[in-house]
Amino acid sequence: MAKDTNDTEHEIYSFRADPATFQQRHHSDTSQATQDEESHFTLRAVACGLLIGTLMCFSNMYFGLQTGWISMMSLQSSLLGFAMFKPFQHMLRQKFGPIENVVLQTTAVATATMPLAAGT
Repeated sequence: MAKDTNDTEHEIYSFRADPATFQQRHHSDTSQATQDEESHFTLRAVACGLLIGTLMCFSNMYFGLQTGWISMMSLQSSLLGFAMFKPFQHMLRQKFGPIENVVLQTTAVATATMPLAAGT
């Protein structure tokens, strides 16, 4: 026996959530995402990124003046940033997460490529 198209549509739409429930669920997901996003851009990630980037900037300047090449050193800055925070993980109030490490890496790479950007 073939199903009527109205029966099929009724089955599909019967699984939809109530709009009020959807708004509640969507609002709680949005507020959770906002709290998580705010915690990734931290002063410690930017400060550590600047420190690592400054060391790499001098390394790039020395190597660049000798050979004419510089390196972005994105992998090195990510690993150094992780290595700086990993031993102190148990003492930190907020865990050092992977997205915070990306902020650190981005800051370090932007600083490390200054010899290229500045034209030296």
